Amino acid sequence: MYQEGRIQSLLDHLAARRNPDTIKVAKVCLATGARWSEAESSTASQVRNNQITYHHTKSGKSRSVPIAE
Repeated sequence: MYQEGRIQSLLDHLAARRNPDTIKVAKVCLATGARWSEAESSTASQVRNNQITYHHTKSGKSRSVPIAE
């Protein structure tokens, strides 16, 4: 419960920021476990069939992560 409150507090803070992409990137990170740079540089073409595929990861390998609609 405490963790959920902290996450909501973070999302509320980011929603008040000038850059609307910040909250989108944060939500992708929370949903997929992606690093900020992976989520920030992702494109719509990487999302299909309820999964997002990250290329150029830290390990150098591509990986796909399921996501909710």
